[in-house]
Amino acid sequence: MSIGYVCKPEQQLVIAVWDGTINLAQWRDHLRRMFADPDYALVKYQLTDLRFSEIDSSVKGLDIKRVVNFMATQPDKIAGKKIAIVAGNEWERPKQAESLLEAVSVHPIVFTDLVTACLWLGADVVEIGNIIKEIRLKLRGNS
Repeated sequence: MSIGYVCKPEQQLVIAVWDGTINLAQWRDHLRRMFADPDYALVKYQLTDLRFSEIDSSVKGLDIKRVVNFMATQPDKIAGKKIAIVAGNEWERPKQAESLLEAVSVHPIVFTDLVTACLWLGADVVEIGNIIKEIRLKLRGNS
């Protein structure tokens, strides 16, 4: 399917939602769109929700490393950000991304649930849950 996001500069937060099977090209396109968004540079915190997605089996460890290397070319966009990744059923590849991101001055943690991720970010879980639902509806063409 696809990846959508919403920047909330007033809350210093961006929420990204992966929905359906996501391949490498979709992930890269999402990052390019998000990095081009002027509001993204204004946020300090990011929540990426993978609970409703599956990472395509073609995305291997080297691909994750290349994506993180691409992110590292944008230090003005990512340095110092706290990123909460809500893994859902996928664990191994998000944990690999977490490890690689630490090396590029990002503070990521992979979580198993939204509540704990929101607590770590200092975000309201009900509000974030509603935003995630809105993003998913738009991705599925039900806006």
